[in-house]
Amino acid sequence: MSTVFATRKAVGRRERAVAPSQSNGAAYREMGMRNWLNGPPRNYIAGLDIGTSHVRAVVLGYGPSTPHAPSWMRLIHAATVPLPEAAMSGADILEPHVVARVLVDAFGGPEGVSRWAGAHLAIGLPPSTVLIRSVALAELMRRRDRADEPGAWRARRGSDFGLDAFEERVLAEAELMMAIGRDQLCVDWFRSASVVGIEHATIVTATRQHVESRVTTAALAGLRVCVVDGHAEAALRACRLWMEVRRPVEATFVVIWTHAADARTWCVHEHAVEKVLEGPAALDMRNVASWAGDRKPRIAVLAGDCTTAARGSLESNVISRLTGCIVDRFNPHLCCAAVDPQRDDASLEDAAYVVAFGLALRGVA
Repeated sequence: MSTVFATRKAVGRRERAVAPSQSNGAAYREMGMRNWLNGPPRNYIAGLDIGTSHVRAVVLGYGPSTPHAPSWMRLIHAATVPLPEAAMSGADILEPHVVARVLVDAFGGPEGVSRWAGAHLAIGLPPSTVLIRSVALAELMRRRDRADEPGAWRARRGSDFGLDAFEERVLAEAELMMAIGRDQLCVDWFRSASVVGIEHATIVTATRQHVESRVTTAALAGLRVCVVDGHAEAALRACRLWMEVRRPVEATFVVIWTHAADARTWCVHEHAVEKVLEGPAALDMRNVASWAGDRKPRIAVLAGDCTTAARGSLESNVISRLTGCIVDRFNPHLCCAAVDPQRDDASLEDAAYVVAFGLALRGVA
């Protein structure tokens, strides 16, 4: 893996999430928490969405599958707290200490921060700060890098097609994408699923300034960030889980995500993204109609800021008429097997939690 957005993982575990009482294997889980030899510990995973006007936080209890019990997920906490007007300027944090106090409130105050200090926490970056490019692996390896230039910095020892050489080419591509040096960048990459049989590497890059400002602000609130991810990528991840949980037989579908400053539409066929629309084009379902006519999706998942969708005249009947899909609105409540009784209220059904929920899913092994 390349130089990644991930920071050092939290090692302290102050608490462990408790399995839903009605789930199978509750006795085994209790025994397993006393003796790790009987199974891995059940941990908290959290997602933090710092927007331009609000902060949203989600905490999930998660347990992976074992020979004795299936995996489970429980919605423990979700909250939305408004940000003061002068705290942010677009994606930039102007007042870190002010935003840090809001983060503490979003996690339920100092007691909540202390309770979930050992959670795997992922924090998001808005689309305006992240650039993504997909490059064929064969093409990427054929390109010259800085190690090929006379007198230039040399890649670490290894074969021409080893991990070191590949990482060098990824970093060089990131420099071209952002037009700044690698010392000012945070870069991640992963292998992309492809329906045409050609393997691709998807390169994700952002400025170190945007990453470090969020990690530092979280630290001021007493939170340790494990992973930094993009808002759009987190929203797609959450909607994929929605399809796995609510519509498991559907492999072809549409995901529509609306945000105060952006919008995305993903056209997914056989679980691979075939088409992506951004900005105003993502809210015009006529751009999806041709693809939908060929692939015949049955479900469209709508998530994010409903007011943005309304401004774009993105109503369920319009989506259904132009794509032939049944419209599902993302609901974090229904993605989990159980919800903490103290948090069982209508606010947990807000589709705007999709980014924070998707960020929390980065902690799922």
